[in-house]
Amino acid sequence: MADVVADADGRISRAEFTQAMETLGLRGTQADAAALFDSWDHDRSGSIEYKELHTLLRRKPPRTLVRKVPTCHP
Repeated sequence: MADVVADADGRISRAEFTQAMETLGLRGTQADAAALFDSWDHDRSGSIEYKELHTLLRRKPPRTLVRKVPTCHP
């Protein structure tokens, strides 16, 4: 993510976040990216501190978000 954030101000704007999602190959709509960004922009400042984003991305996802993927056996 740091490679995408060009201005290195320690914050990631909505535009930088959306660009990073696309660069990382994460598919979704602009609305998906906006919803995810908004859910992480707790103070509604329009940016997420890089340190906060790093912490969020390293967290284990809640069990409700983890789906079991069926295993194919030959």
